[in-house]
Amino acid sequence: LLLEKGTELGVDAFWIFPGDHSAKKEFYPNQLERCHTVLISAMKQCGGLYLPSLILMQPLKSWKKNDSTLFFGDLNPGVPLFKASWEKIDPPSYPIVFITGPEGGFSSEEIDKLYELEGHGVRLHDNILRAETASLMALSLLSHWIQN
Repeated sequence: LLLEKGTELGVDAFWIFPGDHSAKKEFYPNQLERCHTVLISAMKQCGGLYLPSLILMQPLKSWKKNDSTLFFGDLNPGVPLFKASWEKIDPPSYPIVFITGPEGGFSSEEIDKLYELEGHGVRLHDNILRAETASLMALSLLSHWIQN
């Protein structure tokens, strides 16, 4: 679902990483082939010209700071809404990366690492959203803001 809808919304790359609370820690070749087929189908359906990359990343603890603008869903109280954080960054550094956690959420070590990477922890909604819902909401908002 996320690969299909994200492609339609203009995602350049999907980063898949094994989170501390992820139910799935690895992908098999046939699963990656199926993902690639979904990306191609979605690109054709929406009239896209570029096929998004599907990148299998290492766990967050091994990530290094890069030049992107990084946002992530943070469930801690007092975290600002995504729009408020977005409006403070003028202009954002591209690429823009939004990271959602697994259904079990990020571990405290992962949250610390995301802040160490100069990520912006944000809320997407007053309710706690499922991983798919959070990803689609973030993509929709980013797509709208970038186009406007």
